[in-house]
Amino acid sequence: MSPAATATARTLAEFGLPDPVLVLTIGCSGSGKSTLVRAFARDDVLSADVLRGLLTGSRADQSVNGDAWALLHLVLERRMVLRRSTVVDATSATAADRAELVRLAGECGVPVAAIVADTALPVALARNALRDGALRVPDDVVREQFEQIARSLPGLSAEGIEYVLPVSSLPLLTTLLRRRAERDAGVEALAREARAVFGAGLAALITWDGPGSGGAVHGRLAAGTESMELRYRGGGDAGQDGFQTIAVCETGCSGPAWVNVRSAADLLDVAAGWFGDEALCDTCHGT
Repeated sequence: MSPAATATARTLAEFGLPDPVLVLTIGCSGSGKSTLVRAFARDDVLSADVLRGLLTGSRADQSVNGDAWALLHLVLERRMVLRRSTVVDATSATAADRAELVRLAGECGVPVAAIVADTALPVALARNALRDGALRVPDDVVREQFEQIARSLPGLSAEGIEYVLPVSSLPLLTTLLRRRAERDAGVEALAREARAVFGAGLAALITWDGPGSGGAVHGRLAAGTESMELRYRGGGDAGQDGFQTIAVCETGCSGPAWVNVRSAADLLDVAAGWFGDEALCDTCHGT
């Protein structure tokens, strides 16, 4: 099981939810949904805001809202067929907002849970007021969302939502602390290994991100005007574990290709355009 899958599975267990499950976040703007979804692995969260950003460069651009939701439904449908637990990060204030999501899960026999961000309206309004620019929602919209959610809560089970959990009933803080502690411990272990492989000076220049696709941890070695993308894989695959950096795919495709690096000298070789090991392209090799 990948680290990402493990993180979501642990959160679901802590929240008393089955796996697989479709989790809908329900809450007005400023209610704390963004904090809630951090309890799950990033790759298991679908967000119309993120898709709007991918389409236009602005998460607040409502002109592509229909396209964003069409993409979200398409991805969700495939995840439900694959029986992958998924979190939909959205306001989901009305039954109409939730209907297609519940239908897609129901067709695949995946139960649906609603986690309700039951934050008081004055608190949500105060948080929303701190948002910058286009990300701030008009106060009257926040109030309308809050009222719509309050009216719809008693009928959630009739919509096919099997589990309804208010955030105030969940061990959310413990879950978030656990996830952060695990991430910090993993990054520290990775930093130690990077010091052993590349030396303390170079290792200090590496910034590590969280786990990405396939359980790999991605990072960046940067100094001055130059930088190199890195990743670390530790899944036990012969020839594919350890540190890797991006190289040119030998087939000429546009996908990222990764080559093993075991020393600073290997990094220098790749930077100069030469490398001894085969570059494994994510596109060509399906990694």
